[in-house]
Amino acid sequence: MMIRSTAQTIPAIRPLVRLASTTPQPPPPSNSSNHNKPPPKFINVKPSAKLLNAKLKEQQDIKEQRNKLASASLKDIFAIFSPNAEDPDDFDLTNFDTTPYYQNPSLFHELPFFKQQHIINELNDKLKRKWTGVPKDMKRFAVWLSYGSYGPREGFPNF
Repeated sequence: MMIRSTAQTIPAIRPLVRLASTTPQPPPPSNSSNHNKPPPKFINVKPSAKLLNAKLKEQQDIKEQRNKLASASLKDIFAIFSPNAEDPDDFDLTNFDTTPYYQNPSLFHELPFFKQQHIINELNDKLKRKWTGVPKDMKRFAVWLSYGSYGPREGFPNF
């Protein structure tokens, strides 16, 4: 059996490619079809300022309603995960003091989910720095969070 090289088979394919590329194209549409269209009824008509202002105000109202709906939806989603949070101000973490939870880690479970995550994020940020500057309560809390008897390890004796 004789194997042909690709150089021998390519010339046989090239005439087929040329034939396919030289197929006649349909003629472009004639300009006579444009004469059948009626001219536009309103040429250079500017909308009034009242109409533009009304549309702009309507768009702004729609955006405002979307933002209110999105924030209310997020608050509802957080409320599902934290049944203790009834007031929308509970979601504000600017004045949230974490030191009592570092001193007594058993209080950590009573917190809503988003506050627990806030404490964990704060702890991770502080532990990325030098450990000599981290207070002992935070170190103890980190050890309790990693190895303490809560969650799946709850009920086991502390050794």
